[in-house]
Amino acid sequence: MNQAAEDTPGNGADRARARPSTGSSRQVNRPERSKISISLTGSAAASVEEMADQHRVSDGEVVRRAVAVFKFLNDEISRGAVLKIQTPDGQSDRIQILYT
Repeated sequence: MNQAAEDTPGNGADRARARPSTGSSRQVNRPERSKISISLTGSAAASVEEMADQHRVSDGEVVRRAVAVFKFLNDEISRGAVLKIQTPDGQSDRIQILYT
């Protein structure tokens, strides 16, 4: 991955860089991170790489965003919300997400 993609805001690289000292002794609250290893099918891995290239972010950032979207959808569906998608021609279709 090129340096520009690694430095894209929101991909974690901005948090990893050292910050200049402000002379203050206050601690900066940084979110804890966990390292998780996953195995993806070839098509899922290709999709992650495609989206990372498209949005100029790391593969990890694509996965972090996917988890955030999944959590949001899960929370909304748990509250009773209905997920719909509107096509460019204005048609609206309900989407059913099934969990096993």
